[in-house]
Amino acid sequence: MAAGGNLEALLVNSCAGCHSGLNGTSAINNSSKAPLVMHTGSAPGNTSGADNMLAGGSFYWVTIDDRKGHNVNAFGIGPDSTYADPPLGGVQLNCAGQFGCHGYSSIAGELKSLMPAHHIADSVPLTGASIAESYRFLSGIIGTEDSDWEYTVAPDDHNQYKASSTWDSTAVDTITYICARCHGNFHGNPGVGGSGSSPWVRHPTDIDSGAAAYNGTEFDNYT
Repeated sequence: MAAGGNLEALLVNSCAGCHSGLNGTSAINNSSKAPLVMHTGSAPGNTSGADNMLAGGSFYWVTIDDRKGHNVNAFGIGPDSTYADPPLGGVQLNCAGQFGCHGYSSIAGELKSLMPAHHIADSVPLTGASIAESYRFLSGIIGTEDSDWEYTVAPDDHNQYKASSTWDSTAVDTITYICARCHGNFHGNPGVGGSGSSPWVRHPTDIDSGAAAYNGTEFDNYT
């Protein structure tokens, strides 16, 4: 519980407080019933099942090597100007809000930017119409979430988010768009800092690997 009483939105814990836990507990059976994204015991495994990482990964690895993920303030990981792309340029990242991935980016406060994200039924389609209706509370992003966050996985039991069939798409409801807000050079769309010339400048996001243009390439083995 937060020292001195409730936090914003009458919460008794922070993002890190609910989404952290010991590796010796089930990844989705902790006291808050929230998926763990920071394992506080030994190194988590990388497969589905008890005591291993869920689909969101674990910030545990960032504490070992800050090149392995986002340096998020909530988990005590310090700022890093070496690997941060514009527009952040080394600004300390938060879980949500103005300098975070989740919640409304127009709102500075982490908890305020997520109101009322957690108050929605699991059956509601993720159309991106609100934070609560956005994939993983990523504003405006469309997708389908696995009910146990890939604690178990199968061909018909996993997360699925929207992408585009073209590398230079201007769509703002895809998973690559939310990443491109900070990592524009990884995207073809000039509107978010991309080169607008080639999908292969740094990383081929939003590539339709099933397109005829890629027949006979390594993409033939992708599903």
